[in-house]
Amino acid sequence: MAKRYEYKDAKSSKFWEVSVSGKKVNIRYGKLGTDGQTSLKELSTPAEAQAHAEKQAAGKVKKGYKEAKVKAVKKVAKKKAAKKAPAKGTADQVDQKARKAILKAVKKDGLALEHADKVFKADPEVVLAAVKQDGWALEHADKIFKADREIVLAAVKQRGDSLKYADKSLKADREVVLKASKEDGYALMIVDKIFKADREIVLAAVKQAGLTLDLAAKSLKADREIALAAVKNYGGALEYVDKSLKADRGFMLMAMKHGGSLSYAAKSLKADREVVLAAVKTYGGEFEYADKSLKADHEFMLKVVKQDGSALEYADKNLKAELLAAGDVEESTKPTRIYSKTEPAGEISAGKLDDSEVSLLRELYLKDSLKGSELVAHEQNNIGHTYG
Repeated sequence: MAKRYEYKDAKSSKFWEVSVSGKKVNIRYGKLGTDGQTSLKELSTPAEAQAHAEKQAAGKVKKGYKEAKVKAVKKVAKKKAAKKAPAKGTADQVDQKARKAILKAVKKDGLALEHADKVFKADPEVVLAAVKQDGWALEHADKIFKADREIVLAAVKQRGDSLKYADKSLKADREVVLKASKEDGYALMIVDKIFKADREIVLAAVKQAGLTLDLAAKSLKADREIALAAVKNYGGALEYVDKSLKADRGFMLMAMKHGGSLSYAAKSLKADREVVLAAVKTYGGEFEYADKSLKADHEFMLKVVKQDGSALEYADKNLKAELLAAGDVEESTKPTRIYSKTEPAGEISAGKLDDSEVSLLRELYLKDSLKGSELVAHEQNNIGHTYG
């Protein structure tokens, strides 16, 4: 198959050619009277290549292109080739200078493609250079390249989430999806539903973004390797793990060691001493979710406080008073985690406190009156401020 199509109106005159050789589809396009530019795409089979070429040609016809004779075009091309090179300063030479400039720009910043002329957004070399620098440049490429496998693969290799700008057909291409998921787990939000049940793809995704376990097929949420990989990346992913694993002692012990919250454990495991200790070792506040029987257990409470003194806050009230009165433990004033809630584009501050400020912090912390205090409102010189 070798066909040529031409489009002419008051503003433009251009051509588009397509030919098929085995599994390869060769496309040439540009302004009438020029050699134009070429794009080569290789499909899986000759039949797929033929079907792709026909589909692209049909799209051109819909846009107003009319089929022309290829032989007649070759004669015109020969005549043009026989002419002398354009004189300095001609339009052709200016176009080449502009092309070199945009190539240089996109190699430095792929998103520069957004501001390029349409002709360059349809230039395969320019587009490929842009997506290799920044996958998101695919958004600004000509529509034909969003269905170009080579270019989309290059884009997702650089930024997995750039898959959202690809043609629907490539969001259903397993190799493309796998490569995207290995680079950015959130690509799983974009892909065809069938891949959410694909073990290799889901495993690749949760290793990059544990939270994406929520998107996985139910059967994979019960897969120990996948579930643990998700929790290792993000402890909160334990929320989306199958119930069977939340009741699995061995799995939950590993999950606790990687920041999983005891709040998601099966009720029976919230009374399991080893599981609870593993959770408290990561963060004392996890003792809040322990079974009441453990919160009133004198011997166990001493072990818990030894792991993290802040866990004492969640002990049985009577036991807490007993331990403090006996001098077995001290009230912990060491904050293990501090959260700063601000308005959008607000301020977050961080830094070291001097001795007097530490004393004030202790007093305010014990009285639960940090909010609105001078310590919070006052600007110390040793505190760094970040805005936005």
